Amino acid sequence: MIFYGLKYNSRKYLYGSSFLYLVVVYILLLIGGRSTLVYTILFGIVLIHYGYRRIPSRFIILGLVAGIPLAQFYALARYFLPNGLWYAISQTWNIVVQNPSLLIPSSANEFVQPAASLLEMLRNGDIKFVFGRSYLSTIGAPIPFISRLFVQAGFDPSLWRLQTFHPEVLAVGGGLGYSPVSEGYINFGILGIVVHLFVFGYIPGVVYKRFLSKKNVGSLLFLAGILPLFMLDGMRIHSASFVYKWTRSYLMPWLVFVIIGAIYSVNREQISRVKKAEKNNE
Repeated sequence: MIFYGLKYNSRKYLYGSSFLYLVVVYILLLIGGRSTLVYTILFGIVLIHYGYRRIPSRFIILGLVAGIPLAQFYALARYFLPNGLWYAISQTWNIVVQNPSLLIPSSANEFVQPAASLLEMLRNGDIKFVFGRSYLSTIGAPIPFISRLFVQAGFDPSLWRLQTFHPEVLAVGGGLGYSPVSEGYINFGILGIVVHLFVFGYIPGVVYKRFLSKKNVGSLLFLAGILPLFMLDGMRIHSASFVYKWTRSYLMPWLVFVIIGAIYSVNREQISRVKKAEKNNE
């Protein structure tokens, strides 16, 4: 709605939707919904940059420089959220003042845990390759109900990591990140890394080229739904979770648009036929 207000210069939509979004942001901050908040921001940036007006590169760089430490700050603050948002912010501020290095990217679990998932396998040296079984779960991930059958036949590398190296985390219901590099390696070794990362880079490229060749609302929503996932979650989860989030969360705006467009097209055809029949009867 904010994008619509900007695109068509509608102050009513712009101010109203901005207010609603700020309310949503506050709620997400209260409940610890950092990934959802970051995703909506990136989704909006893609819409504005490619659908309204290009954002100068200096602003993008400034946003990255400021955004990464802020995201890490909030990640630390979430531990104190049960006592309230402002208490969490104040406590985290005191901690960060004493140790500013906590805000640099290398301190964030989003970077540390995926890298650790590969190092653990390399250090162990006795890893049995699964030869593509983890991708079976990926195939079934978008399909409701049937996905469980693929999970049983496939292999969950993230669960395997917890069972093998971190059973204490699994015992309390916790989880750790997993990188696409690690998944490629556990399937086919070095060759798996090459192929996995090729596909990982190829898909966004194809989507971007499609958008450039056919600029419309549908292709823009599809692009906005794919880039944040590849930039964020795609670097810290295995492929089955990646496809699950992509098809059932990130592409929802595009899917809603497609469904509404299809309904509108069918209704327009029916109305056209009725009018044509009435005209013939006359």
